[in-house]
Amino acid sequence: MESSCMGVRIWSVSMLLFSLMIITLASSYPRENEVDRLSLLAFKSEIVSDALGILSSWNDTSNLCGEWQGITCGRRHQRVTVLDLQSSQLNGTLSSRIGNLSFLRTLNLQNNSFYATIPQEIGRLSRLRSLHLGDNSFQGDIPVNISNCFHLQYLVLANNTLSGKLPMELGSLLKLQVLSLRRNNLVGEIPPSFGNLSSLEYLLMEENRLQGGLMSSLGKLKSLSVLALGMNNLSGTIPPSIYNLSSIQYISVIGNLLHGTLPSGLGYRIFPNRQVFRFQMNMFSGTIPSTISNASHLLQFGISFNHFTGEVPSLARVSSLVRLEMDDNFLRNEDGDLNFLSSLINCTSLQLLDISGNNFQGVLPESVSNLSTKLTVMTLGWNQLHGSIPIGIGNLLNLGLLSFEENLLADTIPTSVCSSGSVYWGVLDQPEERIVAVKVLNLHSSRASRSFISECEVLKNIRHRNLVRLLTACSSIDFQGNEFKALVFEFMLDGNLDEWLHYSAQRVVGLPIVQLHLNLLQRVNIAIDIASALDYLHNRFHVPIVHCDLKPSNVLLEKDMTACVCDFGLATFLLDTSCPVPSVQYPSNSIRGTIGYIAPEYGMGSAVSTHGDVYSYGILLLEMLTGTRPTDDMFRDDKNLHNFVLMALPERVKEICDPVLLQEKENCTSTNPASNRNDVQYDETQRIEDCLISIARIGVACSVHMPKARMEIGKVVAELRVIRDILTGNLDA
Repeated sequence: MESSCMGVRIWSVSMLLFSLMIITLASSYPRENEVDRLSLLAFKSEIVSDALGILSSWNDTSNLCGEWQGITCGRRHQRVTVLDLQSSQLNGTLSSRIGNLSFLRTLNLQNNSFYATIPQEIGRLSRLRSLHLGDNSFQGDIPVNISNCFHLQYLVLANNTLSGKLPMELGSLLKLQVLSLRRNNLVGEIPPSFGNLSSLEYLLMEENRLQGGLMSSLGKLKSLSVLALGMNNLSGTIPPSIYNLSSIQYISVIGNLLHGTLPSGLGYRIFPNRQVFRFQMNMFSGTIPSTISNASHLLQFGISFNHFTGEVPSLARVSSLVRLEMDDNFLRNEDGDLNFLSSLINCTSLQLLDISGNNFQGVLPESVSNLSTKLTVMTLGWNQLHGSIPIGIGNLLNLGLLSFEENLLADTIPTSVCSSGSVYWGVLDQPEERIVAVKVLNLHSSRASRSFISECEVLKNIRHRNLVRLLTACSSIDFQGNEFKALVFEFMLDGNLDEWLHYSAQRVVGLPIVQLHLNLLQRVNIAIDIASALDYLHNRFHVPIVHCDLKPSNVLLEKDMTACVCDFGLATFLLDTSCPVPSVQYPSNSIRGTIGYIAPEYGMGSAVSTHGDVYSYGILLLEMLTGTRPTDDMFRDDKNLHNFVLMALPERVKEICDPVLLQEKENCTSTNPASNRNDVQYDETQRIEDCLISIARIGVACSVHMPKARMEIGKVVAELRVIRDILTGNLDA
């Protein structure tokens, strides 16, 4: 009996202690959660501008783990594990109290306007896996103690103004998979310790001021697939250990001071999986290895502005090639044989071909007329080519730039391929140094003078954030006594929309972190920018202006992805909107635009009208949605992009969309309050699909056959803004 009573007492005491432990643990959660709450309120207090009102939900009356936008908590301990406020238009400094969020695994503040330094306290976040602070204005050194975040897998600090040297301590982050420091002001050498980053897959450090040689220790990075070191001051040769990295798919050292020769076996034993090879603007020499012909995965091959010599091997088996840039070297061919050009017929995806500034001789083979119909740029100038230009070159329907200058060619240029000018970049040094784009008119083209007048007349009067800005114009006589006309524009850092849609480096190798492709939200923003520009031209300027050549290559992108419409060479003032007649007359048989984007009524002789621009916009929008050009080989006979999308509405829109849009759904909606409440009833996928369907409907409505049935451009702007609000969570679907 006594032992039985003793057992009861022990059991009672145990239960009491267990109950006290539960109470203690339960009461500790709110106290620890309070640390997170106060730290986040300190974060909020240093935000000076919250244009979207994202942080309005961060208050004393709402639940931190259920209602604070951008916050995710762990289910078990109710501590903050994710702070994701990317693309939220926040402006301010990053509070040092961020270091108190001790359970934080993901910190994503990408694409905002944070400034000042990155606080050292980030080094206290020992559980951190992902740190995304890119596309801001952070300055100062990279905090050395980020190396204390030993679980870190993604470190993205790109597109800031960070300075100082690369911390050698970062070499201790053995789980790091992505290191992106591109577009900063970093100096010094690449630390040998970076060779210890055994899990690293992406090393992105282009557009800094790095110097010194490439360390052979980088050859130990056996998982590395992307090595991007372009636009620095690196010197010396590339160590053999780097050439031996069989995992490399993308390598770019463009714009450095590197020298040496390309190793034999390139494309076969060396970099067998390579897709992008960018060695432009260095001091490399020697010949192009014949083994390059085995690089079946190669999409981009760039060796421009080096000292390469010898012949170009056959590229017949490099059938996936998209860009071939070999200009400004000392390449040649024997006995006028240009067979390597004929071998490019197999490259059915080729979009850019540049062999200018070499020592090529001979007659252009007729086979160049059979190159890819996707070719948009072909420059053959500054060689020793002779004979005639093949008449069939007009088959290259998408050709936007064709250059033959400074050769020995005779006869005339087929009228089917005449271009109104070429665009170069240059530097103005007054009143301060700035990079500019210079459009030099080809005065041999019959439309060049009219183009010059049109652009000057339009651009000297218009002012809008989404229209390219004309800085000055020049009409003079060159050093050879020939007439010279040029237009000088602001230089747009991130190229044009066509490049981003169809052959960006991101899409080539599938970088999941550094956004070199366009996600859904970015495309919607760009579509709004373009539509806003047209709305201004058609409805907000005192005289309506019709652009007449709207297409992706005429949409330039700034660093922040703001879109600007350019090339007003065919632009027309509508002096009397009741009777749309152009103020600058073009021949009745001239093409008002680019094939694939031209309104069908123009082909039947109808006058220029704003409806024609709306049609072009509709096709452009459908191209942004599908990732498919209107001139793609799939559109033959009576098939076209408009009908392709129309037939998919609404159930099959997801099937025809650019796959990138579906992959990016988390990026587009990460600030959505509903998703942060973990609302199981909320179908995020359906939200994205609804937006895709809405975009498809707008594109189809803009590109219907009857001009007056097309959607009014002002309504397009309004509806796209609604779609953007749905994507960002500011409006329910």
